[in-house]
Amino acid sequence: MIFVKQEICDGVNISIEITSDNVYVNCLGCGQEFHVDLVSELGDDDADSLCADCIKKSRKSNFNMPITLDGLTWLTGIQRNAGYDEQIKDLYNEFEIGSLRNLTKQQYKAFGNKLADMACGDIDG
Repeated sequence: MIFVKQEICDGVNISIEITSDNVYVNCLGCGQEFHVDLVSELGDDDADSLCADCIKKSRKSNFNMPITLDGLTWLTGIQRNAGYDEQIKDLYNEFEIGSLRNLTKQQYKAFGNKLADMACGDIDG
């Protein structure tokens, strides 16, 4: 059992077990309190204390590189290998394409954003 221990007055301590249900952080971006999975946080060397909305804002504001067909092909392949084949099929249906080559250049960004959302767990399929 992992727990926190706090002395509340002389000689009186309380102990609270840390579980997957009682760990929260404040978002570094906006201050909002949100639940975190401690096991995931401890296992992620790059873990940030940002809420989902601030992560989305950060991801979109930092994404300034051009989106290419080669890049979409590469990312789609990674997503398929990660087990997102059904979600990729759903994206193809949403964009009414049979192949990435059927995307117009104007659709690249929207499709790329959907792939990024999928990678961040924002699309369940």
